[in-house]
Amino acid sequence: MSWEFWIHAYRPQHDQAQPLLDDGRALPLTESHLRPTVAQLVAAFADAGLRGQLGFEIAGLDLPQQDSDDYDHSRDLGTVYMSGNSPARHPDAPVREITLYKPGESTLAATLAVRHLLGAVVVIACDDDLEDGVLLVRPDDDPAALAAVQRWP
Repeated sequence: MSWEFWIHAYRPQHDQAQPLLDDGRALPLTESHLRPTVAQLVAAFADAGLRGQLGFEIAGLDLPQQDSDDYDHSRDLGTVYMSGNSPARHPDAPVREITLYKPGESTLAATLAVRHLLGAVVVIACDDDLEDGVLLVRPDDDPAALAAVQRWP
């Protein structure tokens, strides 16, 4: 199991990410200026059936919890941290980056759940066991093809 993944909006001038699906399409040329709120991201995770816990307490907001009787690693986000220019601690705070600390097998599901809110995203694996640890996922990439070309812990 990997320990930490970062998912953040793609910044062409900073990110040296390789497209996960190298199908001849050009990389996005501009940075997405979409900045969803914490509440929007939590709702997207919940709508995708993902569970976990927020790394910071946010009044009136939480991720659905995993039922210990029906535990499913593929739906467990682990601990989720969100930040913009600083750690997001309010439901309306804009988010640029998501960190999944000790996720189950949910990194692909988390990426798919938020890419429509962030635009093209970069997924960074902080785990020496994974090759090609910096990956670009575009909003229109096919989920089945993404699952087929990468081992998603």
